Amino acid sequence: MGVFKTLAVIGLVSAAIGAGVLYSGLIEVGADVPHAAPVHALLETARERSIAVRARDIRVPGLADEALVRNGAGNYDAMCVGCHLAPGLAETELSKGLYPAPPNLSKVGSGTTAELWFPVAEGQAQAPDVADGNLPQQPRRAAILIVDDENLVRSATAAMLREMGHSVIEAATGSAALDRLNSGEHIDLLVTDYLMPGMRGSELAEDAQDIRPGLPVLLLTGYANLAKGEAAGLPRLSKPFREADLARAVASLLSEGRPQRGKPRLRSV
Repeated sequence: MGVFKTLAVIGLVSAAIGAGVLYSGLIEVGADVPHAAPVHALLETARERSIAVRARDIRVPGLADEALVRNGAGNYDAMCVGCHLAPGLAETELSKGLYPAPPNLSKVGSGTTAELWFPVAEGQAQAPDVADGNLPQQPRRAAILIVDDENLVRSATAAMLREMGHSVIEAATGSAALDRLNSGEHIDLLVTDYLMPGMRGSELAEDAQDIRPGLPVLLLTGYANLAKGEAAGLPRLSKPFREADLARAVASLLSEGRPQRGKPRLRSV
């Protein structure tokens, strides 16, 4: 019995010391602070076991659903790129500050390695709806204002629009886009990203149509669902999209008619 009492006392003392250390806040668990080996092992084990226990009943969705895959990629583009990056993007403050560091997905050959096994299919592959170089025909050449705070995304979208034969004006912020609209410059169509700092695309669309009544607006978004009532009735194009998808959406909006030019107006600040 003496041995058991000694072990019990040692266990209680150890638990009390451990509780005291935890309660004191001496263990730093910040995402940007390297941990001591025991703390790192504890946090890693807790994380792995938490995921394993809660993932038992999760079913992996079928990747044959193209819309589901596109929505997932769009959500990654909207919410994860700041930390995990994407090919061609430079490091950000978030990606450099996280610990442990996430895989650098901006470089080819880094990140997670996976193997894909494809079954041999019989017959001929089905041709895509729109072949390269055979995009939907545009009803007319238009002046299009493209707004996106991500330089790479904005430049790529602008290049697609120019390839369709349109004249493109680029703006990195909603306020810069409103300045162009207030200047009286001729613009036939506004194409804007949804999630931008300072002003969301839905807010920009509303202000833009106050300045230019009847101005067609195309909202680019990686979110499958927006807030209830937000951007109601506004045409949307899900990210990521193909050039053919963009061409089809732009052609549809330009076919609906020409916007009124309106008068420049001053906005209160």
